[in-house]
Amino acid sequence: MSGTTIPRDCQVFQIYIAASSGEEDKVWEIQCQTGVSLDMKDNKGRNAMSIAREYQDQRAIRTLEKLDVRATSVTDADAYTSAPPDETAEGPSPSEDDASDASVTSADNDLLPVLQVYNAAAFGSVDFLLNVIDAIGASVDYTNGEGINAARMATLKGDVVALSCLLDAGADVDEDVIELAVENDQMECLSLLSEHILI
Repeated sequence: MSGTTIPRDCQVFQIYIAASSGEEDKVWEIQCQTGVSLDMKDNKGRNAMSIAREYQDQRAIRTLEKLDVRATSVTDADAYTSAPPDETAEGPSPSEDDASDASVTSADNDLLPVLQVYNAAAFGSVDFLLNVIDAIGASVDYTNGEGINAARMATLKGDVVALSCLLDAGADVDEDVIELAVENDQMECLSLLSEHILI
């Protein structure tokens, strides 16, 4: 579509991040800026609702429900259609009452910002990462109560693209992260971390 300058996966993630704010206007703003459908799927066949469910982000789920966005389980990205996916694809959406009683919500799940920062970094664009960080009100070094942050997550997964993006965005890493790379045999991450610390 005209005016679209970022990859489809980033656009879908942007819609999810906007929904995670709990403000419908922010979702509509993203749609107006990009001209994409709220039901758009990424290359894994997920739309914004699918991502919200994957992260157990109840605030995003409720926001997308209000906008009539349903999750999709379609995996063929080329089969994308602007029509809403079949409601039965993943069963009915949880009701707002169910969401408010859920054990994990965006309000009390302190792993959620870590997931959001890590997955934004996985696109490999520092500008995109910084935009997401600004939107969620976190930082590149946000660390949850168990000491997990995006850089540690990227190192554990051996995700060099995400780790490089985090480092370029100013992520603070120490010798503990290097030890984590060694313990998990993540040699590419170890090399990247070593270069960064020596700079």
